[in-house]
Amino acid sequence: MEPSSNNSVKAILFDLDNTLIDTSGASKIAIEKVNHFLKSKFGNEDSIIEHCCEVLGVKPESCMMVGDSLDTDIQGGINAGFKAAVWISKTAVTTETTRPHYTVPAVLDVTTILNNMN
Repeated sequence: MEPSSNNSVKAILFDLDNTLIDTSGASKIAIEKVNHFLKSKFGNEDSIIEHCCEVLGVKPESCMMVGDSLDTDIQGGINAGFKAAVWISKTAVTTETTRPHYTVPAVLDVTTILNNMN
């Protein structure tokens, strides 16, 4: 049986603290400025996530968070009530209390999770 479209992921948010992507040179400066602006305007990651959902016109429970930081990316997605929080980790070993819904070694592996969810 095919899942209904109501169960599908409508939006994917990536890496709140920009450590998942290589940011060097001008792009690093631009991302740092955007992060500074967002944190000064919204305060914390939870508020930023809520605002992103509002702008995209989606409910948090129809979103997926993908990131490499358990305490910002993954915990933020969990706090917001996202359908899934996917941790990118080559080791998949953690002593932290934050537990992602899924763990994969590379960003490209997220498509497998997405295909299985939708």
